[in-house]
Amino acid sequence: MAGKSRSKSPKGKKGGGGFSLDDPNVATLVNAGVCVGLCFALGGGFQDQNSLTNFFFNDNAIPFWPFGNFVLTMHCLNTCSGVGSGKFWVNAFVQAYFACFAGHIVPAIVAGNAGSLMGDESNATLVFVCWYLTNHNLPFVSFDVWGAISDAGGSHLQGVMDLCSNCFTTGLIIAGAGATSQAGWFGNSWFAPMAGAVMAGCAADFFPLNKGINIKNSANCQRAMWISFFIASNGCANLPFVGDAVGGIFAQITAHFGGNAGFVYFLTIFNVLFDQWMPMNICDEITGRVSDIFYNFSGLQQ
Repeated sequence: MAGKSRSKSPKGKKGGGGFSLDDPNVATLVNAGVCVGLCFALGGGFQDQNSLTNFFFNDNAIPFWPFGNFVLTMHCLNTCSGVGSGKFWVNAFVQAYFACFAGHIVPAIVAGNAGSLMGDESNATLVFVCWYLTNHNLPFVSFDVWGAISDAGGSHLQGVMDLCSNCFTTGLIIAGAGATSQAGWFGNSWFAPMAGAVMAGCAADFFPLNKGINIKNSANCQRAMWISFFIASNGCANLPFVGDAVGGIFAQITAHFGGNAGFVYFLTIFNVLFDQWMPMNICDEITGRVSDIFYNFSGLQQ
């Protein structure tokens, strides 16, 4: 029996004396505190600015949960909720599987490795369990376990799940941008990494597959494109003429975050957690300004 539909962003609970978890500033502090607490509980502690990065981009097991690590499980729960509601269950499950792993599936199809998609039953099992829990009551007792969990966690649980989905997608973008390819006429591999990163970052736009490959100029697309540029250029060090100067500056910054990929990971987490407090979205502002320069110089259509 299907459970009742649930909101993707449940409201927080209000306390007395004018204190409210619905307040954006309070919610930001609580969400950050929850993430630090998760580092202590599941990631071995919190030492420096790289602790959150290591936690959200490494494999951290959940006690008594055999189906998958923390970030992947949260991403699947976040993605599966409400997918295929009221449809034939096989259709709904396959849609949920595509939605969760589109960033893996599309690049694999393009690379001719489609057979590898079914090579790991553990991912399919995790998606099925998450899809069932988020869309159905438990059998026999008709208890909506996910409804109870999401109501208890409120907007803070949703915030953690959103962060996990962002981190999961960012990892796929960096993997796509870091894929090795033979350098072309420009002396560096630029366009193949960009294609791989955009396919991973915007893969959900391609399903169902009869929609075709139609990439829109969205914030997600711009973000994937410029991440791929940063990774493929080795932190801008491989740029012609200015690579030594610009790359040297970035190298001094990224050294504190474990390298270029770690720097991108940290910005992703920081941007998601503290967007409420920032007068501007750092990632959007940087990519927006770079995009303006690029399009004005190149004359390419946006």
